[in-house]
Amino acid sequence: MHRHGLLGQFHTTLADGVGVTGKLLAAVAAETSARRHFALPPELIHLHPGRELVRQFAPKLGLAQLVRHESGWASVDQVYQSLDRAVANALPGAGVSGVYQYEDGAFASFTAAARLGLPCAYDLPIAYWRLGRTIQQEEAALQPEWAMTLEALCDSPAKLERKDQELALADAVFCASTFTARSLAAFPGGIDKSVYQVAYGSPSRPLDQERRA
Repeated sequence: MHRHGLLGQFHTTLADGVGVTGKLLAAVAAETSARRHFALPPELIHLHPGRELVRQFAPKLGLAQLVRHESGWASVDQVYQSLDRAVANALPGAGVSGVYQYEDGAFASFTAAARLGLPCAYDLPIAYWRLGRTIQQEEAALQPEWAMTLEALCDSPAKLERKDQELALADAVFCASTFTARSLAAFPGGIDKSVYQVAYGSPSRPLDQERRA
């Protein structure tokens, strides 16, 4: 998006080497930090580090309850929802023309965007939850000893409802595979918005460069 002049702001929890928290992460968890490197101008990156820092270090300090699935103050879900709310709060003065968000982290920001008349693009990286849950339930029945590894089966009704609300608020949906796109047929009433497929393994270089190579 930045390469094509489409990125006004980039919100995340931590970024490699950006700000005090990014430098702290690089110093104490180099491997984790390397996965959070973004090739963007620092002025576009907006950090919201608090809960994610706690999530990174709580288990090492014997505070696993803080990262318990969904309910923990620094669980993945709570970190992501906190980031979502931060984006929602930033939108009124952001001067942007649209919002691009990912599954499980879009409800608050899409709600705020709708009030401002901004279009919302939704990235669905894996199968829509209703189909995905059916498949996982079948696998759990076939291999009971694996059931504990299928964390999505523990998702609360509130989390699942939130996923549907995000989809309902989206103006366009981006999927990474044909399977993911087709899984949206399980959405109640069907999907009445544009669905785009950006396949896995897309060229890392712009297509015009690929043609000239």
